[in-house]
Amino acid sequence: MHKEKCLKSISLIQVIMGIIVAAMSFVLVPVCGPMPNGKYMSCHYTGILITVAGVVLIVLALINYLVKNGALNKVLAIVQIVVAALSYMIPSKIIPVAIGVGMNGKTRYIGLCMKPMQCWNSFHASSVCLLIVVILALIYLAVHFVMKKD
Repeated sequence: MHKEKCLKSISLIQVIMGIIVAAMSFVLVPVCGPMPNGKYMSCHYTGILITVAGVVLIVLALINYLVKNGALNKVLAIVQIVVAALSYMIPSKIIPVAIGVGMNGKTRYIGLCMKPMQCWNSFHASSVCLLIVVILALIYLAVHFVMKKD
């Protein structure tokens, strides 16, 4: 019983972190707004990616909370780690994702603007939340493997 309570608590915290990640880019710490010409900077697409990742993390954590299948729960925890890692690596341009061609003819990628822009603060706050999600998923897996059935 103690193991189940621990796993449920971790899942609930993951749901809360997913909500925070989903709300981060456009509500809590918004990314840059549209440019004077009405077009969006690349950080806008990063914000969309982080929001979608947050929603995916919420769904995965809710399934983890509601379903009592040990194998499925382990797989979902691993998927959460992958989603959080990709959500960090794509905006950091570790994994480049093109969003079109700029006015100068160069390929535009999902990412961040120049350092003084507000999107840097948003992304770093999201990074901390994504790191917490990864740590929670790892703790979830550790509890699954280490604790014995009561």
